Amino acid sequence: AQSFAVFKDQKTFDDVFKARMLINDKSHRLPANAFNTMMVLATVKRGKAVWTFDVKEVAVEGGVLTIRYTATSEKSDSASYTFPLIVSVPKGNYTTVVFEENGTAAGKVELATTPGAATQKK
Repeated sequence: AQSFAVFKDQKTFDDVFKARMLINDKSHRLPANAFNTMMVLATVKRGKAVWTFDVKEVAVEGGVLTIRYTATSEKSDSASYTFPLIVSVPKGNYTTVVFEENGTAAGKVELATTPGAATQKK
């Protein structure tokens, strides 16, 4: 299963990705007040695989924001995992966010004019 989301405010982001301290966690965190000028794009993969993401490009054309990334997996027979790709981008007059994974459109989120998050599951 895979989900796609765009977050426009800290509260909605925190409701989904409640930051927890993990031992030896070296993950980057959003800076304080990030949502004053930024919004967050996210996709989450779930299942019996360990996922690695690599963002190749974020581009805007005609109000459509496209995030191009590669995703590779290593299967697991013993456990199920949840792996997010979280990318912050400057706020703008975007109408749609397209998630292009490994050269193929994997998901699309139509942006609402209201605060919060828009989501799509695949």
